[in-house]
Amino acid sequence: MFNECYALASITLPGKLTIVEKLAFNKCTSLELVVCNKTLKTIDECVFQLCSKLEDVQFASSSISFGGRVFSARDRLIELADAAGFPSKTTATFDNSDEEVNAGRGLVRYLIDRFERSEGRTSSARPSVKKIIVENEVENQLRSEELRERLKDESLADGSVELYLRCSNLTAIGWGEKENDLARPFAMINSLVLVDLSGCPKLKHLISCSFIFCHGLEHRYLQR
Repeated sequence: MFNECYALASITLPGKLTIVEKLAFNKCTSLELVVCNKTLKTIDECVFQLCSKLEDVQFASSSISFGGRVFSARDRLIELADAAGFPSKTTATFDNSDEEVNAGRGLVRYLIDRFERSEGRTSSARPSVKKIIVENEVENQLRSEELRERLKDESLADGSVELYLRCSNLTAIGWGEKENDLARPFAMINSLVLVDLSGCPKLKHLISCSFIFCHGLEHRYLQR
């Protein structure tokens, strides 16, 4: 859309727009202000990647779903979010580069919190905990990435999801390194604060590093 529009300084999204697609404002290095509309439903991944001057994104709704790394490397916004109690602890690397930058995971919750406060709603820096219980087609959801994508939604703060798996036939989590096969379905899922696997009585195998880089994870419960 506006990828690498280096002179773009501000934009107000049109009233009927419902989705901002991947990399829409990538490398808009002069962009400082984005004003969203009430009809906006989705902001895809990497939309504001490498917008080095971006200081303000004004939401008009809190019912927006987010792709991954929407605000990667937004130093000023990361500082504001951190000061308000929404830290971003994880890092990411860009294509064709080994340089690590802050992934900006706290920014979405910070911006939503700010919008809700402006609307007179009560909110707090400590994220509320959401319980997700998966009972149907558990293995299919793990293998297809359906559950993973749900847990990676950037509207979920780090350490804000309790996940409960209930499957009497699940024997393993992690299926090797085959192409198109997700080996570690929970790796790098920072929204998790608790994973309860006690409802999977036949579970015998967790692949190595099943929960690697789950920075918000505090509790895991397994079947005894």
